[in-house]
Amino acid sequence: MKIFKNSNKCSACGSKNTTVSYNEDTAQAVFGTIVPFKEKVIKCNTCEATFSGDNIAEDSYSKALARSKKESIALILGSFLKMGYSLAAMERALELPQRTMSQWKAGRDLSAAGVALLRIIKTYPWIIEVADTKYDSHTANELLAKNAIAALDVVVLRDGYYPESLHAKATITNLSIKLEYTKEPECAPVINASSSNQIRGALI
Repeated sequence: MKIFKNSNKCSACGSKNTTVSYNEDTAQAVFGTIVPFKEKVIKCNTCEATFSGDNIAEDSYSKALARSKKESIALILGSFLKMGYSLAAMERALELPQRTMSQWKAGRDLSAAGVALLRIIKTYPWIIEVADTKYDSHTANELLAKNAIAALDVVVLRDGYYPESLHAKATITNLSIKLEYTKEPECAPVINASSSNQIRGALI
């Protein structure tokens, strides 16, 4: 942290006997890069009040966060390309105007709604497949179940034994999980309630 004297007035008592310091910190948007910034802090040596020296126009944190958010868009769109999705195909599936995502990748014409859309798709990439089927409910539920199986947290340790294998099968109306133990446990295995309830509710 760098400290030096300067002529900034204290906002509390009006004294010019102040010390300015710069705290180093970082900002990171969702799925974005870590961007360092320095926050200006003013301390009055007369009344000992401390306050931020950044005004709204010079807010270093906001600028760093905006930079991280802009870089996150390019990273998100790049991840879609690595997964085999083309930007043009995604635009057709989502019914976006042609070259919309290319404009976003270049940092142009990106709204808060566009950022939210990209973050949702980044979190659940299979939504693109749902959109490509015009949001068919059967396809949506089937993809939800299949992806839920991969992420399902199952409590498998019973009586000190782990199962030899775990089998999961999902259809549009049913989800079944089978555990095979080297030794039969004295009590039945328990599935994480929150996960199973979420899936059950989606499949009903």
